Amino acid sequence: MADTYFVAWILTGVGWAVSGFQANARESRKETRSEVDACCKIAADLLEKSRRYYGKAGADLACVAEASDINFTLRRLLTRMTRLRNQRRPFRHIMGAAGELFERVSGGDFDSIQRGAYAANSPRLRDIEEATHRLIDTLESAFALEFRTWSQRVVEWNHARKHERTRNRWQAQRFRAGDS
Repeated sequence: MADTYFVAWILTGVGWAVSGFQANARESRKETRSEVDACCKIAADLLEKSRRYYGKAGADLACVAEASDINFTLRRLLTRMTRLRNQRRPFRHIMGAAGELFERVSGGDFDSIQRGAYAANSPRLRDIEEATHRLIDTLESAFALEFRTWSQRVVEWNHARKHERTRNRWQAQRFRAGDS
C-alpha cells in the first residue's frame, strides 16, 4: 500500500514538472513572437517614414521633424533588437541586418539641406526597402530556428547524419582508390 502512494506521488511530481516546463516554453515562445512582431512592425513603420521623408527636399521645414522622428524610431528598433539578441541564441546575428538598415536610412545625405526629393523608384529608396525586407526575413528565420518543433529537430538530425555517412563513404572510397 505504501508503494502505491509513493508511486502516485512520483507520477504527480513528474506530471507537474512536465506541464510546468511546457507552460514556460509556450510563454517564452509567445513573448519572443510578440517581440519579433513588434520589431517587424517598427521596421515597416520606419520604411513608410523614410519614403515620406525622402520624397521631400531637404530644405522643407517638415523634414527636420521627420528626421528626428526617424532617428527616434531607429533607436527604438535597435533597442528592442538588442534586447531580443541578448535573450535568445539564434538572434545574435540579427544586428548585422539592423546595422545595414540603420546605414541605409540615416547615411549619406540624410540631414542635408541640399538634398533633393527622391523619386519613389529611386535606388536610395529601393536600398532602404531591400534592407527592411532583409531585416524582417532575418528576424523571422531566427524565430523559426529557435522554436522548431521536436519533429523538425529530429528530421534535421537525421539529415545531418545521412550527409555525414555519405561523406564518410566518399572519403573511404577515395582512400581505397589511393591505396590500389
